[in-house]
Amino acid sequence: MSKSKETTQNTTNFHGQVNIGAMSSGEGDINIDSLILRLETSPTSKDFLDALRQFSRELELAKQSGIPEDLATQVKEEIEASQIEVQKNPINGQSLIKRLNHAKELLVAATGTATAATTTIATTSKLISMLEPLLKAAQQLFG
Repeated sequence: MSKSKETTQNTTNFHGQVNIGAMSSGEGDINIDSLILRLETSPTSKDFLDALRQFSRELELAKQSGIPEDLATQVKEEIEASQIEVQKNPINGQSLIKRLNHAKELLVAATGTATAATTTIATTSKLISMLEPLLKAAQQLFG
């Protein structure tokens, strides 16, 4: 007798501080501890840049966990360009938001690939959940 797995999709809306960090691929403990972006206290450009740097570190960990090299490279390029944009004066908010959206689109596409490994799906889903508060903050700060 075979068991079929049910697929569950949960949606969570965050209000206030968002803490996101290393997560497991579905077995054992889930640790949420590294990305901290304080949305309730009007983040600054520096807070935003720090959060982008934290995302970059998480992306490196994801790369080591086995997400495809080309995906990691493309997302990294968008995040690095976003970091450069945040340091400009004046900041081109539309360009920044476009780059973050593109990084998210790349991750979403990888998650939707039928041949994606379970760990790749879990890892890219985690990265997507990290980009969402960054996009919200970018729109709040620079949009």
